[in-house]
Amino acid sequence: MIMRKLAFIFSIFISLGLYSQNFDSIMGKRIELNCTDVTQNSSFLFSHYMENNKIDSAKLIFDYWKGKCGLTEPTFRANVFLNLVQGNSIEPIIDSFTIGIMLKYRDRRNASKALMYSHYDYNQSYYGFLPFFSRFDQLTTQIASEKINSYSKESIEYLLCEYYSDLNDSILYKLQDKNYLNTSLSKEYYNLIEEIKPKSTFNMNFSFGAWIPTGSMKKFGTKPNFSFEMGADVKKMSYNINISIRGNKSDVYYMAKREDTGLIDSTNSFLGGYMGFEVGRMILQTKKSDFRVQLGVGFDGFDVFEDKDKSDNVSDGTSIFTYNFNLGINYRYYIGDIYYIGAIAKYNIVDYRLGNIVNFSSNPFSLQLTLGFSAINIYSKSLLNRLNYKGKRR
Repeated sequence: MIMRKLAFIFSIFISLGLYSQNFDSIMGKRIELNCTDVTQNSSFLFSHYMENNKIDSAKLIFDYWKGKCGLTEPTFRANVFLNLVQGNSIEPIIDSFTIGIMLKYRDRRNASKALMYSHYDYNQSYYGFLPFFSRFDQLTTQIASEKINSYSKESIEYLLCEYYSDLNDSILYKLQDKNYLNTSLSKEYYNLIEEIKPKSTFNMNFSFGAWIPTGSMKKFGTKPNFSFEMGADVKKMSYNINISIRGNKSDVYYMAKREDTGLIDSTNSFLGGYMGFEVGRMILQTKKSDFRVQLGVGFDGFDVFEDKDKSDNVSDGTSIFTYNFNLGINYRYYIGDIYYIGAIAKYNIVDYRLGNIVNFSSNPFSLQLTLGFSAINIYSKSLLNRLNYKGKRR
């Protein structure tokens, strides 16, 4: 009998030992708080303390909240209103993330007004894990409405109160106004704009106009000139390949040496062209237009005698080739974000006497009208639109 009792007691101790090991393993597991719970509870307590003017307690909650979830749209907003209530300047808390966070608030407000609750459900992290129409939303709108008249209309604090009170959604336009250009918020806005602006764009244009000879070639007459240009605009620089065709016939006959026989003969053939590489630099820019100076170098020339000239049974043609250094000015007027019209004026330095085929030369001018295509990055364009940017996009 005694042995049975001892066996029973021993079995109880063994069972307790096993259970205690299970409890230890359970108790040893760390339960991690997620930002959904932290944000909802912290925003509630923050709102409660702010409503009861317990700023120190609200600040403790904010520090805990930001420490757990980092910089989110709600924690940034909480920081803004802590500073507004305490009468502090907002400038020190503005950084490179501020504009992006403010865009999230605008998206939040628009989605909540449209009752797009599913938008929050699928984008909780984007909205900082704070549901629409929260007590925190109501609090910040109320404080912004109460504080707005405490500030000058030229101050960042006024703009933020206007923005968060939902009275006006024009803050991104106003940051481009000269009254706010020296504020940290406007500077961060323009820093972001410069990051978004495309660093390079593809450029292509067709030009038509006149090739105007000078000096001893003036008597040849002004000739039609057609060009195709393709390249890239990189910031304020442009790099293009240019191919031009001009002429056909000279207004007068001139004397030239045939390349195959060395005989001097008369001709009026003058079909020529140019192919070169040109570099431009923007010197003036407005929202819809720009001026550029450009330098070019390439090959120039024209046909003196055509192939298979039936008049004298000579089969081999003769052509002149020379260098072309040119200096010009280029004007573009943009139609929308892609197309442009413009004009190009160039002064060309050539020497057609090279090769001893003719004994004349000229430094001609060329004047052309252009129709072009400049492909701005579509993604960059959409971001600039989202930022309500009304300035130059190149």
